[in-house]
Amino acid sequence: MQQKIIQAGSACITRLEQAGFSAFFVGGCVRDLLLNRGINDVDVATSARPEQVMGLFEHAIPTGLSHGTVTVLIHSIPVEVTTYRRESEYTDHRHPDSVFFVDHIEEDLARRDFTMNALAMNLQGEKVDPFHGVVDLEHKILRGVGDPVTRFKEDPLRMLRGIRFAVQLDFTIDENTYKGMKECAPSIKYIAMERILAEWNKALMSKAPERALWMLYDTNLYTFIPGLNPIVQGWTTFQEQTQHVKELPILAQRLAYLFLKGNLAGQALPIMKSLKYDRKTMDQVKQLIEIVGRLQKKRNEKVLLETFMAFNGELGLHGAAISDLLEVEPILQKAIHVYNKMKVK
Repeated sequence: MQQKIIQAGSACITRLEQAGFSAFFVGGCVRDLLLNRGINDVDVATSARPEQVMGLFEHAIPTGLSHGTVTVLIHSIPVEVTTYRRESEYTDHRHPDSVFFVDHIEEDLARRDFTMNALAMNLQGEKVDPFHGVVDLEHKILRGVGDPVTRFKEDPLRMLRGIRFAVQLDFTIDENTYKGMKECAPSIKYIAMERILAEWNKALMSKAPERALWMLYDTNLYTFIPGLNPIVQGWTTFQEQTQHVKELPILAQRLAYLFLKGNLAGQALPIMKSLKYDRKTMDQVKQLIEIVGRLQKKRNEKVLLETFMAFNGELGLHGAAISDLLEVEPILQKAIHVYNKMKVK
């Protein structure tokens, strides 16, 4: 599938170049290609204006004409094509008040969040890299483009994105960029909880959730996010054992673990509601907390971890939703059988 996605992007760029415009692969797809990671979509930046892009392709959707974005379908594969642009202030802390179309890719790259995302590449594999993003990728450094404080004030979610990228890619956050996070932390309160939740879930499901929790705490970001505030505060009471979270393969398990270990089991549902979790995830967490609470007469690290792993292995969840199983009592009967076989005292 990745090859088909790249081919769709290449066909899009070829058509734009044939019409006399410049065009490049940009952003995350370039970053992930250089990191040899999988690619799920491609973005293209071009000197063509939105109306010109619409006229060049038979299947084009005006997804954001005012911001210069058109979605082009190539063999049913969507390619997001955006005109080179500069941006004004972000009054709503998410979208620029206005955009100004420009003629050069370098101006467009200057508005992006991190140097590793401020990269462009043509069909020949030649890169446009005005902020030395390739070097930062090679050294595994996450660095803001230009002044990090300016970038974070434009869209405060970039702070959480930065933490998420750092733990997903095992990158170190540049010192100046990290200082910018600390300075701008209060502005995260302007961001919709749904956007915060998406980044939090990705960070929690990364290979290093303990790093994400530490950075949320160390930057003070957590204090300005009502739902995460109690979770991170609870984590501080058992942070030395947080490395076990990454051994749990399902989101609900990782959440339930944090609630149980942080003595937040009774607050789990209100906290999850404030974070805008969906009903299915809340039901999964609720069931896990109820089951583990009944199973554990002695609450210790080994029992808690092995019980969760038993649910994933012996009960055959393997990523399936716990709510797809039977009611609590039949699950509990099977769980007790598994638990007894563990011979954990």
